[in-house]
Amino acid sequence: MKNRVGFSLFLICIAIVLIGGCISNPGPGTATALPTTAPQKDPIVGSWMTIGDSTLYYVFLPEGKFQSGELRSPGVMSLGTWSKIGDNQYLVKIDGASDENFVYVPSGDYIYWTVAPGAHATRYDR
Repeated sequence: MKNRVGFSLFLICIAIVLIGGCISNPGPGTATALPTTAPQKDPIVGSWMTIGDSTLYYVFLPEGKFQSGELRSPGVMSLGTWSKIGDNQYLVKIDGASDENFVYVPSGDYIYWTVAPGAHATRYDR
């Protein structure tokens, strides 16, 4: 009988500890994880290409780096950085060259260089 009472008390104590741990509230100053959302990627990030007399490509990398070149001249490329300067407007600073402005057109999902607005570059990779 003593074994049965002792065993029952042991089970009750375990149950109290388990239930207490499941329903306890975090104390003050305890951090609670909030849901997070991934930052949205800028729409200009990706690879773009013009088709015409020469096929130019532009690559806007997420970390603000920029590459461009012409497909007929493999291995020759321009490197630089890009930054957003307005709504759908971007400044590209190319190493050793003058700065260039690009505009992103969301309705057609294309970009153009402001010096040659008629030459659109279409997206070929996100």
